[in-house]
Amino acid sequence: MSLRANPRSGALVNSYAGIVSSFTQEFIWKFCDEGMINWTRLVQFNSGSDKLAGKRRSRKP
Repeated sequence: MSLRANPRSGALVNSYAGIVSSFTQEFIWKFCDEGMINWTRLVQFNSGSDKLAGKRRSRKP
């Protein structure tokens, strides 16, 4: 079975890396300011605070 799974593992690794990259990008966009984590915003989001709901930072062009 390992011989059959081996060719697919490259595709799996690439797919996984793409998903991790997307999540990382979204985290940075939502919870970082100038490369630093905005802990207040992250804790508000994690605690379910409605203050953050609907408030999205504008993306830099």
